[in-house]
Amino acid sequence: MRVSAGEFKGKKLIPIKGTSIRPSSDKIKAAIFNILGSSIKGKKILDLFAGTGALGIEAISRGAEFCIFMDNNKYSLSIINKNINLCQLQNRTGIIKKDIIKSDTLINHSDYPFDIIFLDPPYKANAIVAAIEKIAKTIFEDSQVTIIAEHSIKTKPPQIITPFILYDTRKYGNTGISFFSNFSILI
Repeated sequence: MRVSAGEFKGKKLIPIKGTSIRPSSDKIKAAIFNILGSSIKGKKILDLFAGTGALGIEAISRGAEFCIFMDNNKYSLSIINKNINLCQLQNRTGIIKKDIIKSDTLINHSDYPFDIIFLDPPYKANAIVAAIEKIAKTIFEDSQVTIIAEHSIKTKPPQIITPFILYDTRKYGNTGISFFSNFSILI
């Protein structure tokens, strides 16, 4: 598992051992960032169900301003911390231990005004709707937020989770990537 482009191109990240956590494949990561292109530059990122932190680290490598990684798994958090240290990103990142599904709110948006949120929950949990509902409670009305959700192709993403609207879904093998936005001018 390597950073594929940008400042840390080729940097090998520490993977998660075992099968309890499914990191985004290099193919999926490449697809997401090919779609985002240069629009990632200067953005503030939230990486939910962060796993290894690979998506957020890739975003920073490609020019994102900072990334907050959120997960509730202690092992994942230790791997994220190691990968942040490996890339020397301590000043451009933060880590929050939180159970996204069980918490009432996600994060204080005034402290972290995110532009892009990566959402990669365990496929079996089917947690996309619950997570987006938490995000919707957290953001300000005038915020412009794009959510990029990775899911099984067996999961049909909802068209609307107010204020977010599904505007694109792509399929790559058994994986779907769905894009939601709460504003009309898309990234």
